[in-house]
Amino acid sequence: MSRVIHGLRGEYYEHTIEEVNGTPVPPTNRGRKLAERIDKTINFNWGNYEPHPNVPADGFTVEWTGLVKFSLHVRKIKYHLYS
Repeated sequence: MSRVIHGLRGEYYEHTIEEVNGTPVPPTNRGRKLAERIDKTINFNWGNYEPHPNVPADGFTVEWTGLVKFSLHVRKIKYHLYS
């Protein structure tokens, strides 16, 4: 029997912010893993704050994995990502 986890697994990695013609670009590979946790909701506004005590305020990426289950009655789903 599998264990039910309510949230998505967030894996936080360090990376150096790279720029191309003055525009920040996403990292091409994962850096060293700094933290891992279950995030029950994905609704963050970190601003100048660290997302976790082991993660700096700048120079990190996060990868969320998991399963999102919706009711059969849901007709429209929206995801918004702002960086």
